Amino acid sequence: SLVVQILIYGYTDAVPIAENSPLRQTLAPYMKKIPMTSENINVHLSYLRAKEIGKIIDEIIEQRKPMFDPFDKVYIQIVHEGKGQELPDRKKKYRIDDERRRVVKIYWKIL
Repeated sequence: SLVVQILIYGYTDAVPIAENSPLRQTLAPYMKKIPMTSENINVHLSYLRAKEIGKIIDEIIEQRKPMFDPFDKVYIQIVHEGKGQELPDRKKKYRIDDERRRVVKIYWKIL
């Protein structure tokens, strides 16, 4: 059998989330045990971004399974991680509110 791991990393910019913003109010129920700091909110937001892309990838895999005969011998693991305000590419220069930081990166490896 074969194990394929798909790693999905979500990122956000570093713009603080206002206390009364709709985004903060939407995320509050999911962050009951986590302090609602701007940094923690961005980590959670980036996780949700990665998880949503993971759902799409999982749907595509499920749709295409019948196309591959020995697919039952392949185990696919999808891992989502929110990187928050971490820079998606350390070689590039970014602004705090840079849209290029609001991304999802996908990697895969065979174990």
